[in-house]
Amino acid sequence: MQTTIRLSALGAPLSSKAAISSTSSRRFAAPSLPSKTRSTLRISAFREDDNRQVYKVPTAEQKVPAFTRRRERTVGRIAMLGVAAMWAGEQLTGAGPITQLGYETGVSPMFAYGITALLAASQLVLGVNQFNPTWSEENQKDVSKRTKGLTGITAIEPDVEGRIKPTQEPGKFFLRNELVLGRSAMLIFAGAAVLEKVYGGQSPLAHFGLISPGAPLSMAPLWLKLGITVFSLGGFGLFSAFNTNKDSDTY
Repeated sequence: MQTTIRLSALGAPLSSKAAISSTSSRRFAAPSLPSKTRSTLRISAFREDDNRQVYKVPTAEQKVPAFTRRRERTVGRIAMLGVAAMWAGEQLTGAGPITQLGYETGVSPMFAYGITALLAASQLVLGVNQFNPTWSEENQKDVSKRTKGLTGITAIEPDVEGRIKPTQEPGKFFLRNELVLGRSAMLIFAGAAVLEKVYGGQSPLAHFGLISPGAPLSMAPLWLKLGITVFSLGGFGLFSAFNTNKDSDTY
């Protein structure tokens, strides 16, 4: 009876009689085994890699000037405190944020505008510097995971996958609300500064008739009181006090 030996790497049957029939057959058959085996393994590994999401280092044109996670949270908190102080000042004085800065420091409004513009320009220059952590491979890899468009750059909505239930994951819920409030505060403060310049130093809220300037805070509208309270608490980091895994759960 003839015994058949099947080589799994090649998938082709080879009889024992044929395998030992001559020395030349063995000489030519042996070198062919590693070559075909390596080819089979190489194809298998290639197919496995096709199913994975491989991160590619972005080129200079593909890089996004986005905050690192920790910096965005820090700047968001500062912006929340700024909006809370700005709204309180608008209610008390009827002036916009930059004019309020002039009142508090004793400088002219034009000088206050110049200082603000200089600070913004300097931060922009530092932000686009190639040695800034913004452009690091680690941050760009993290940015590539975030959704594009408004969510990734100027979003009000945080970069989340699905809805988070406050009762089940309160820590994540408050962290991501801190992110939303921080981004909102940055947009609110920047918009208020521009509108104030357009309206000649007048508070945007007063210009639109949303507040009665000159009245005490106790007489302010309810929505303004709530806004000042929420942004103040967020600015002091209350929302992140419920979760210690801040950097990974915020986004």
